[in-house]
Amino acid sequence: MKEAYVICRYIDKPLLVGQKKFDLRIYVLVTNYRPLKVYLSSLGFARFCNVKYSSDVSELDNMMMHLTNVAVQKKADEYNQDHGSKWSIENLRFYLEQTRGKQATDKCFDEIKNIIYISLKSV
Repeated sequence: MKEAYVICRYIDKPLLVGQKKFDLRIYVLVTNYRPLKVYLSSLGFARFCNVKYSSDVSELDNMMMHLTNVAVQKKADEYNQDHGSKWSIENLRFYLEQTRGKQATDKCFDEIKNIIYISLKSV
C-alpha cells in the first residue's frame, strides 16, 4: 500500500505567543463573487499548542509542539478543558498590540485580510 505525503517548506521562525505555536480560525462569509462581497466575522479564535516550541530537529515529530488540533492537544497534561487552549481574535489582537505595537498588529491583520481577498479572487 502506498502512503500519501504532504511536502511543504516549514516556517523557520514562527510567531509565538508564550513561546507556543498557534493557528487562526477565521470565519468568512461570501455572499457574492461578481462583485465580490465578503463578510469577516469577529468571532474567530487562535488555537494554541500546549508545549513550548523548539526548533530542535529532534522535536520535529512532537505533535504537541507543532499541531494545534484539538484532537491532538486534548491529550496534553496542560490542556484546559474550560477554554480549550484558545483565545478570541480580540484577545490575540490585544496581546499583539501590547507586545508588538499597534502599527505592527494592524499591518498583520491587514495582511491577513489581503490573503483572504487574494484567496477568494483566485476561486
